[in-house]
Amino acid sequence: MRRIKWTLENLQEEADKYNTQQSFKEGSPKAHAAAYRRGLLPKVCAHMQKLRENYTDTKVKLLAEKCSTRKEFIQNHSGAYTYMQNNRLMEWLDEQFPKLHKEWTVASVMEFANGCTTKVEFRANGGVYEAAKRLGIYNELAEGLEGKESWTTEKLQDAANKYNTRKEFREGVDSAAYHSADRRGVLDEICSHMTVLKRGRWGLAEMIELAKQYSSRSEFEKAHAGAYIVMLDNGWKEEVCGHMEYICRPKWTKEELKEAADKYSTVKEFEANERGAYCKICKEGLLDELCSHMVREVRRFTEKQIEQEVRKYTSIKEIVTKDNSLYLVARRSAAGTAALSKLARLHVPKWTEETIYSEASSFADQSAFVGSSAYQSASRKGILQEVLDTLPEGNTTRKMDTVYVWEVEGYDELYKIGVTCSCTKSDRPAVVARYGGLKIKEVLVRKRVGSIANRLEKELLEIGEYAVMDSKFNGSTEFRYMTEQQLKEVMDKIEGS
Repeated sequence: MRRIKWTLENLQEEADKYNTQQSFKEGSPKAHAAAYRRGLLPKVCAHMQKLRENYTDTKVKLLAEKCSTRKEFIQNHSGAYTYMQNNRLMEWLDEQFPKLHKEWTVASVMEFANGCTTKVEFRANGGVYEAAKRLGIYNELAEGLEGKESWTTEKLQDAANKYNTRKEFREGVDSAAYHSADRRGVLDEICSHMTVLKRGRWGLAEMIELAKQYSSRSEFEKAHAGAYIVMLDNGWKEEVCGHMEYICRPKWTKEELKEAADKYSTVKEFEANERGAYCKICKEGLLDELCSHMVREVRRFTEKQIEQEVRKYTSIKEIVTKDNSLYLVARRSAAGTAALSKLARLHVPKWTEETIYSEASSFADQSAFVGSSAYQSASRKGILQEVLDTLPEGNTTRKMDTVYVWEVEGYDELYKIGVTCSCTKSDRPAVVARYGGLKIKEVLVRKRVGSIANRLEKELLEIGEYAVMDSKFNGSTEFRYMTEQQLKEVMDKIEGS
C-alpha cells in the first residue's frame, strides 16, 4: 500500500468525517498524527464538538471517592485528574489514595540495572529510571547498557540483502531492521530484489499448478488467500479445485433447510444452533417461508434501559455468549459503552499469521478490512501489505456517500437507517432486509450526501429508541424505533444536508 502524502486538503477531508477529536484519533490515527505533527490539528478540527466537562473542586472529589484506587480514578476520569493537578488538589488525592511506590536507593537502582541488557529495557520501568536520574547515576548506568542500534539506509539495505523474501527478512535475525524500514517508508526500496510471494494477477494454468500442492480447499485458502479469491472471482473453482477432497458439507437442499428449521421455535435459537442453515436460508430469501412458525422478537430499549440490561452481566464474555445482539447494540450506545467498560474484559486470543489471513479472507475488500483487530495486528507484525495483497483492490476507492431510511413491514414505528455507495450495483436496503428476514414496507428516502454520509448516519442513529434484533446480520444494529416526530427530525436532517 502506498504511503499517503498528507496535505492540508486531504487532512481536512479526513477530519470532516468525524464529530470529535477523539473519534478522529480512533478512526483515522495516521491522519490525526500527521495533523498533530504539523500543527494543523486546531484548524482541521475547528468544526468538531468540544467535549469538555466543567469541573469543580467538589465534583472531582466526589468522582474520586467513587473509585477504589488511584489507577481506576485516572483511567475513568482523566479530565478530573488533570483538573486536580492544575488546582493544587494532589495533596487531597494522596490522602485519598496513598501512594504505594518503592523507595529507590543507589544500591537498589544498581541492582535493578544489573538485570537489564539494554537502555530500552531499563527505561521501561519508569520508577527506577526517574530514580536513577534523580540520584545522578543514570549516565554511569547507561554506559554499561547496550544502546538502541541506529539504522541507516545503508545498514538496512545490507540486512535486507541477506534474504530472498520479505517473510524471511521479517522472521529472521534482522527483524528489527525490517520494522525500522517499514516505519521509515523504505521497505519497498530495500526489498526490491526479493521474490514476491503473493501477486495480484494469476493465470488459470499457474493457478492449477499451485493448487496441486493441496488436498482441500481450506488448506489452499489458508496458504494462498489472494490466489483463492482470484479463483472465485474468475469462476475457476471447478478447474482449480477439481482434484481436492470436499471436506465441507454438501450443498443445502430446500428440504434439508426446512428439516433444520422445524426443530426450533424461535429465530434466535435457530441461529445459535444451526448457523450454517440459518445463513443459507437468509441468503436465499427463504426466512419467511421456512421460519414462519417461529416467534420473532425485536426488543425496544431506551439509552437508560440498554445500560440496565448490560449491568445484568458480570463480564464481556457472558454478554457476548448469552445475548450477542444486545452487546452489538450496546457498543453503539453511549450509556451502553460506559456500562460495558465496567465489565470484566473478554480475553482476546493472540493473532497468528494464519488466523490473520483467515480473518482477512472474510472481508469483501481492503477498505472493509481496515480498522479491524486483525488489520491492527497485521500492522504490528509488519505483514500488513502482504495481507492486503490477498484482498481485492477494486472497491478500495469506494466511499459511502448515500444515506437511506426504510420502514420495516409488520412492525410499528420500526425503521432502518444506513449508508451505501452510489456506485454499488447491489440494492443495499434489499440485501439487509433479505439477510434479516424482514420486508421493506417503503424506502422513505435515499439521498446522496457525499463525504458526510458516515457522520450523518451516526447523528441519525442517536434519534429514537434502540431495536435489538433476535439475530445477528450485517446492519442489525442500525434499526431504530421512532415516533412520527422523531422520523420527521431524521428526514429534515437528511434534506438539510
